[in-house]
Amino acid sequence: MIDLIITKLKTGPIKAVVKFGEAMPSALTYVVVIEEPTQLGYTRYRINAHMQPGQQDALRLYCKKTAFDLLAYIEMTGSEDRRFELKPLGIGKVIIANSDKTISQEAIFSLPEMSYV
Repeated sequence: MIDLIITKLKTGPIKAVVKFGEAMPSALTYVVVIEEPTQLGYTRYRINAHMQPGQQDALRLYCKKTAFDLLAYIEMTGSEDRRFELKPLGIGKVIIANSDKTISQEAIFSLPEMSYV
């Protein structure tokens, strides 16, 4: 499912989108997608957008609007024609102390296991 989410995010304004653990893109603006399976009946997806300092407004807009418009409540089809729909859980605070000197913020979505079983 994470690959479908990454593909969907790449249709937006930020084309440098990677899975957590892959090499970070050399682009100044990029997105990292983290997949967190839980024991609570859903999988959480954290969409971490990174931008240069001074771009707080664009960062907030991406997390509050762009990621939401691209992912929330849109039915996607995965392997074996399983359909799923991500539900938004909220956004995190702006983080200004990243190791690559970017600022970041995350949009959080959940995928209930029942939706794609």
